[in-house]
Amino acid sequence: DPQEISRISFGGGRETGKVIVNDDIVYYASTNGDGSLIISLDDPHNLEIIGRFETAVDLELKENQLYGFAGSFKVWNLDDPINPELLQWINGPAFGRALAIIDDHAICAAGNYGPRTVNISNIENIFFYEEPYIYGIYAGLATLDANLYMTNQLNLGRDYHSGFKIFSIENYLTPREIATFDFPGM
Repeated sequence: DPQEISRISFGGGRETGKVIVNDDIVYYASTNGDGSLIISLDDPHNLEIIGRFETAVDLELKENQLYGFAGSFKVWNLDDPINPELLQWINGPAFGRALAIIDDHAICAAGNYGPRTVNISNIENIFFYEEPYIYGIYAGLATLDANLYMTNQLNLGRDYHSGFKIFSIENYLTPREIATFDFPGM
């Protein structure tokens, strides 16, 4: 049976976002006014907040860069993992709920505006595409994506209105829905 070995208090009013573990550091996404947290795992029995960075709801790690989304899209360099360097910040169309990275593109679930794609091929010049479904991954999904996950050749998405959907993304230009599960009451 799992047993709790440590606990850390963040204070009230903190909306929990995604947690990214990178070696012995946790990046904890949060929308609280004092930003997201960096937590040391050096001693799992005594967790310690060792830093903070800008607000994010969802995070993704690719190579040595941390990507975040909370309406605006952000990119941090992690050469110094305790002091992430903000490389880019672009305003998005709405409050963000979820983020997934595919190749040189970040897919951002942007509330009522639906998913938006960010070109991240050149970190000096990132931008949102005008066409929200340009890469087709979310064609057929409702607009309020709450969680997005990429694993192997699958895209897993939970939506506030249409339940849980699984798309094959063997070719992400032409995704294919392969399963769906409607949650009661949705």
